[in-house]
Amino acid sequence: MKVISSSIGGRTNVPQRNESKAPSRTSSGSGLMSFSKNLAGFLEEEHLLDETMHVKKTLLDGIDAVDDTFHTASTTDSSKSSSSLGAADSSPTSDGARKALKDFELQLKFYGKECLDEEVFAAMLDDMEYTRDRSGLFERFLEEVASCSPVYDESKRCVTVEDMGYLYLSEPYSIPLNSSFASGDALLGFAEQLFRKADEANDGFLDLEATRTFFKDLFWDPTDEELREVFDALDQDGDGMINIDEFKSFIVKANVNDIPEVALSDFNDERLMNPRHSSDEEFVTELERYAKNHQAVSHHLLTNLACASFGKKETADMILRFLSAYKKHNSHFIDNVKTLIGLLKNEEHAELLKENLEEELGQYDEDMLKECEAAGITRESVEGIPHSDLFCELVKHVESALQRTHADSIPKYVYEDLVAASDYATKSGKPARLLAALYFGAELIVPEIYSPLLEGMRNSLNATNEEARFLLLHIDLDKDHANVMRDIVLDYCKSKADRLELFHTTKMILDARATFYDRLLQYSSADGRSTTSEIYDKQSNGWKRDEPTCLSDFTGRPVVFEMCEEHVDGAVCLDLGCGEGYVARKLTAMGSKKIVGIDISPGMVEAANANRDRSKGEFFIVGDVSKLKRNLLETTNKTNIMPGAGFDCGLFDLSVAVFVFNYMNISSMSATFRDVFSLLKPGGHFVLSVPHPSMTNHDGEIFGFNQTTGDKSSYFSLRDQQLEGHISTINGDSLKVRMFFKTFDDYIETARAAGFEIVQVKEARVQPEHLSVKKDFFESLNDKPLHLVFKLRKPQSMQSNNKGSLHAANTLNTLPKRLNWPKVAMRNPANAFQLVIPDEAERELTEAAIHCYENCISVNDLQDGTASLSQDFVSLRVFAHDCRMALLHETGLVLLKGLDLGAFGVAESERLVVCSRLPDYIL
Repeated sequence: MKVISSSIGGRTNVPQRNESKAPSRTSSGSGLMSFSKNLAGFLEEEHLLDETMHVKKTLLDGIDAVDDTFHTASTTDSSKSSSSLGAADSSPTSDGARKALKDFELQLKFYGKECLDEEVFAAMLDDMEYTRDRSGLFERFLEEVASCSPVYDESKRCVTVEDMGYLYLSEPYSIPLNSSFASGDALLGFAEQLFRKADEANDGFLDLEATRTFFKDLFWDPTDEELREVFDALDQDGDGMINIDEFKSFIVKANVNDIPEVALSDFNDERLMNPRHSSDEEFVTELERYAKNHQAVSHHLLTNLACASFGKKETADMILRFLSAYKKHNSHFIDNVKTLIGLLKNEEHAELLKENLEEELGQYDEDMLKECEAAGITRESVEGIPHSDLFCELVKHVESALQRTHADSIPKYVYEDLVAASDYATKSGKPARLLAALYFGAELIVPEIYSPLLEGMRNSLNATNEEARFLLLHIDLDKDHANVMRDIVLDYCKSKADRLELFHTTKMILDARATFYDRLLQYSSADGRSTTSEIYDKQSNGWKRDEPTCLSDFTGRPVVFEMCEEHVDGAVCLDLGCGEGYVARKLTAMGSKKIVGIDISPGMVEAANANRDRSKGEFFIVGDVSKLKRNLLETTNKTNIMPGAGFDCGLFDLSVAVFVFNYMNISSMSATFRDVFSLLKPGGHFVLSVPHPSMTNHDGEIFGFNQTTGDKSSYFSLRDQQLEGHISTINGDSLKVRMFFKTFDDYIETARAAGFEIVQVKEARVQPEHLSVKKDFFESLNDKPLHLVFKLRKPQSMQSNNKGSLHAANTLNTLPKRLNWPKVAMRNPANAFQLVIPDEAERELTEAAIHCYENCISVNDLQDGTASLSQDFVSLRVFAHDCRMALLHETGLVLLKGLDLGAFGVAESERLVVCSRLPDYIL
């Protein structure tokens, strides 16, 4: 809810259920306009707003800061106003005023006016479909302007841009637009005050009648039907009462952007999804690259299996677990190929797949059988035997070698995501989904997955080619099968919808494979142990402290604070794994303006919120940091964050994660790094600490981890292995800790992949001052690397980020799903921002339109991808980029001039109509 631009000309989205019932409260934003217009007076009347601070902020802090802005913004020249506005003071207040003023100025421009008079005011209300009583509205508006603007001329009864500037600096309009925190704190702070005022019973709840009284006291006398509609929307849990969290959630709900489960930026860019902007070959090649570089192919588990890094017996057992769980997924492969054949409309494609299917069923040509014999695989062991049976024989061989089975012991959570992803593709009846699963998710990458399994069997079990024939056959045959299937895939890239299906399903299958590896390791090393949340809930009291007590309070956290010192003053901070608030309290004391802490343990968060010294700028929520952005979006009412584009462009100046990532596997850590990168402002810093990897070799009395697998010299094979440990306090208490082991390279590559610059890395150790405090406590750890502390930075300019970084904000993705241009702009296009099509761009556009017409290519053909344009459009692409920038950053409405319709042949009406539609679509 952008309060600053909601008055008069703003187009504010207000939560509603039935737009047609109450148009004055829906898309026009008049309900919110009335709310913001009368809020200051209401609060002052009820002694909820300090009038002195109001005057001081308006006249002293604000007016001087943007005085030049107001005097230069009244010009109707768009370029001049943009430059003068851009040169104004960069304080939050002036930034908000500048944006609001430009919006107001553009509204006036559409009406062809230089100030807002009663005629324009009425026209604006008409455009907003304001249907309630208007008597006295304009006079009250003028009174409010007069009370704020020292330059207002009452004799003219007309509000200038300068007058509106002073209005926007007054409460509550002065809520800045550029800060999701400042606007959230201000607006939700008002909401809390209003709620307390309405809660006459002082029990923390509003019933239906209390809600009616609240609205009547403020600005609105709803009908019974309207009241019930709004009350039901507010009462999210359906208990017949509204609490403060529900009340605040309703206010911010309109600004919450859904985070899609699959983001296009994870692949590359939206250009590849559009058949008009990229060829089928280009799309498939990029998606192949994406699949081959995915963790499903490069996961460290596969490398460790190939090298038998776990030890020969342990590696063989891990392979058996892998195969036993994987059987739940691949046992239906032949049936899936048959299903796809039935869905294909092209008979040639179906015949090609039938040849692949024959080999899956054990029917080979003579050349293939001779190759098998040359590799030491007898004909009898493969001919006529379906691959599903060969897989079962492979499992039995490993079981026999180890004299054990895991057939019935693998928990469902290990493979359920992989099965679900496969079902999503196979049960949909959509050939594009099945193609994605069978090609990008199987045939293309299975040779890369089965090769390390084969090497692992050779290195751990001394397996022969005959014993591992299932793997050998697939490594060889799947390459040929993939080549055949690729030609079919190319025919399913013609429309954007098909490309989206291919990508979405491919990503789902690949992510599920990576999750399968992670959970297989989790099951093998940690199944049945307490969760991190359970551990910390049980010992939350043991972590409460105001002064350093445990080892890392002396040796690790001070290094974190030292790295934060130059960035924390006045900063908005994010504390991952905040625990009971120790780090947050320290950062607040160092000058942090606001800090949001998130922790997976309800007990720890409860302790943080219960701290009697907690400042008003400290907010603590329960959540999983591996799903950071989603958790923040779902708890905005508890943190006073105003959602919106800030979730993609940056909310925080500084983020810290103190001993958090030792509780997460590498995949989860990577997801968190990506979210932190997105949530930091450009130039923002991320400081994190983790146990030093070498601490796996130390299990001392004060601090250490218990390594139960491998020998003490193991390193790479420990990746994502869950190690239990302990850390002691100087008081003699011992606290349980845990570490998912990671190498140095895991941290560095994860940071780089997310887009961070590495500023500083430090190994924390016992210092001389520690020995002087309590020598007997620290001496056993002297000369040991205890912790790693990293300082990372989000690049100030996104252009300096790696091309492969997948998480830079996409301007188009931050826009609303649908843009509604103001009616006045549609009625007065001559007042819109105008662009003249350059001659060369016009020539390219005209030739393309005529080409389409002469070849019977319609707009619909281009839209659904059944036809495409081969022209390079050198000049037109440049001009199209200019148009796009104008649409995004100017009025949102561009009037294009300079297209000569006469070139299409005026005498032929049909040709003229068709050809005149094509340039608009092509552009």
